[in-house]
Amino acid sequence: MFNLLVKYFMLLPASIILVALFTLARVEASTCTYCHKEIVESGIKVEGQPFHVEHFICANCLKPIGAGDFYRDNGRYFDRVCFENFITDKCNYCIEPIIGEFITYESKVYHADCYNDHVGKKCIVCNEVAIGGAYIDIRENAVCRRHRDDVLECHSCFSYVSPDLVDGSRRYSDGRVICNLCRATAVEDDNEATAIMEEVKAQLAGVGLVIDREFKLKFVSIDELSKLSSSYQREQLGVTRFRKTEILAGLVTFQDFEIYILSGLPRPQLKAVLAHEMMHVWQFVNAPNLQNLQLCEGSCQYAAYLVLMDDNSEEGQFFSKFIEEHKDSNYGDGFRFVLAEVKRRGFKPWLEYLKVNKNPPW
Repeated sequence: MFNLLVKYFMLLPASIILVALFTLARVEASTCTYCHKEIVESGIKVEGQPFHVEHFICANCLKPIGAGDFYRDNGRYFDRVCFENFITDKCNYCIEPIIGEFITYESKVYHADCYNDHVGKKCIVCNEVAIGGAYIDIRENAVCRRHRDDVLECHSCFSYVSPDLVDGSRRYSDGRVICNLCRATAVEDDNEATAIMEEVKAQLAGVGLVIDREFKLKFVSIDELSKLSSSYQREQLGVTRFRKTEILAGLVTFQDFEIYILSGLPRPQLKAVLAHEMMHVWQFVNAPNLQNLQLCEGSCQYAAYLVLMDDNSEEGQFFSKFIEEHKDSNYGDGFRFVLAEVKRRGFKPWLEYLKVNKNPPW
């Protein structure tokens, strides 16, 4: 079971930079603002203040600006060269000085045209740059605030899906919608799922987690999965059911395991869910009953993480990040606590701890 946080960013609206270009006006007899002496012949007036031509100087190079173009920043005046080279911000895209309209995004500034043409993310619904704010999913898809309620979400990775792009190949009969990237590796065939199950079982055995009990694996719809779980949540992708039967006053015990997995999961996610549910099988067999939920689910998430660590595909790393960043107390914090304990103890000693302890060491 995975969770995903959605980012939201704000763009400052395009505006005029706080540096303005002013026109100089010739003035006759007056008192120079700089030297406080009379301007006998001709001078210039800047924002109502008279100056000798040679006394209207750049605050950076201290050379006369004269009657040329100038800029003001924080009450100081600069000639064009100094302002562009030393004072104004540079566009984070083209590295040229910013004069005029600009946009600030994630503490960086851009020419409005540079941002709109090269940097800004376009809404997947209207295909326009999301000026004024946008929602960004974990795959960096953007939706402007105007269309936030119009998009659908991929059931596997929670990325945004435009309603215009949803067709029969991206919507399951149980109502789930998945994105193209998840659809590309989606597993729906029972034989393929069984082969992946054996692959995962071998991976876990390679690190000391041996699943020595047989179990039934079955693909189900979201409706069937919800009926199998007493506390079903949207993020839940698998359920393990355990039945224990004792006869002859407990001398003979039968254990039956069934793992139900949501059909159509992308291959890396399916591997992670299988590892998670197989860890539940191991716990049913080896660990004390009524184990602390954070300890239990955190350990299962660690098993899923182990499998994904061996998956070098982009999607494999994508879903491992899901586990790392999960915000749930049991599945997220529990995983991170277990990860820290395994780093401190080693994985096999951690399994030994689980065999005799109901409660976590943290």
